[in-house]
Amino acid sequence: MKKRILFILFIAFTINIFSQNQQVRKAMYVKIHSFGEDNKIDTLDLYFNNEKSLFVQLPKKKHEKMKVNEDKEDAYKLNIRINPETKDNYAIYTSLKFKKIVSREFIYENGKAVSYIVNENINSPKWTIKNDFKIINRFKCRKATTSFRGRNYIAWFTEDIQTTIAPWKLSGLPGLIVEVSDVTNSIQFYLIKYENNVQFKKIESPSGEKEISLKQYATIKKQESKKIIEHLKSRFPRGSNFTVESVETNPLELSYEWETKKQ
Repeated sequence: MKKRILFILFIAFTINIFSQNQQVRKAMYVKIHSFGEDNKIDTLDLYFNNEKSLFVQLPKKKHEKMKVNEDKEDAYKLNIRINPETKDNYAIYTSLKFKKIVSREFIYENGKAVSYIVNENINSPKWTIKNDFKIINRFKCRKATTSFRGRNYIAWFTEDIQTTIAPWKLSGLPGLIVEVSDVTNSIQFYLIKYENNVQFKKIESPSGEKEISLKQYATIKKQESKKIIEHLKSRFPRGSNFTVESVETNPLELSYEWETKKQ
């Protein structure tokens, strides 16, 4: 009888731990991504539990268009911002258990955006936690700094919400990030809402049209601007005076680990 009681207690304890691990929390962020004098503002939801997360961009009602300015001499001058119109949105899935990240990214091919599933291993930033504190939206936050893929970041995180999960790929802190930005303020994330134990069908990897590695994706992205210019040039009248003043991509990742190792 005693063994049976102990077994029942063990099962109950196991179920409770499993339930806690599977409990889904949600943090909503505003992302500000600067392109020269302009800002691209997105809202993203971070769904997470103790094992995995899904950071997904919320749909927009309208999409920005590429601007074409024509001067007095009939010379076309383009300022191009890469901003794909697609039925799916950007999403990034992180699995702490399997130490992997799966992202849905978009690449222009023949004038349209194609969704790519990009696979990589988790490479968490190496954070330095400071003895600086401040209150942000009623959360007691602590400062941390890091360098990650070509950018230097300053983050404010709260241990009131314990997790190592973070927006985008900035995981590894002992609490949820409330604010984070690179030192140039080109990339900024702000927590605007947090909910505990929300209803969410399933945290799983996003789907896409093609699947590649992060290294393959980085190579393709470097060639993307040139392909966009060539595609647009083919759509202008023959003999047009065509110049490109800028192609504004300003990616989150400016460099990668394998590039640093080569130096």
